[in-house]
Amino acid sequence: QTPGATPPPAASAGGAARGGAPAAHGREAEAAEAAEAAEAAEGAARYTALMAAGHAANRRLEFVEARRCFTQAHRAQPGCSTALISAANMASKLGELSEAQAEYERALALPRLPEKSRLLCVKKLAELLTASAASEAAERAAADDRRRQGFVQDAEGFWTRVDGDSERAY
Repeated sequence: QTPGATPPPAASAGGAARGGAPAAHGREAEAAEAAEAAEAAEGAARYTALMAAGHAANRRLEFVEARRCFTQAHRAQPGCSTALISAANMASKLGELSEAQAEYERALALPRLPEKSRLLCVKKLAELLTASAASEAAERAAADDRRRQGFVQDAEGFWTRVDGDSERAY
């Protein structure tokens, strides 16, 4: 280079800023993509481990633990219907009917729900609603029977005989 000559664009401060910015942006984008891929892989591995633990707990009839595992698996992979449906199944086995119903309904609202899963949710939801209606009918029948036997129910839900007997029942 001759003295007093203009340096090439890459050597000037402005050229370095212009030439370096796209390269730096490209490296940042690559780093962000790599981080997202690592996070997705970690979430998938966590999902797989939690699903396996949930199925093992279900086989041991530990429905509370199975439900916890399936719920956490759904959090790890929110778009996956299997974990949510499995959590709903465990809620149903535990008698948590309103929670099970809400989870089946959430599963039905998931985008791209496979047809087989949709049919399973509809079937399980119908079973829940039928069981709930039968349970409510049984409770009404039991209350009617207690009334026929001379019991009254107080504000706390206890049944007491009208004749003053101190016998109380739930």
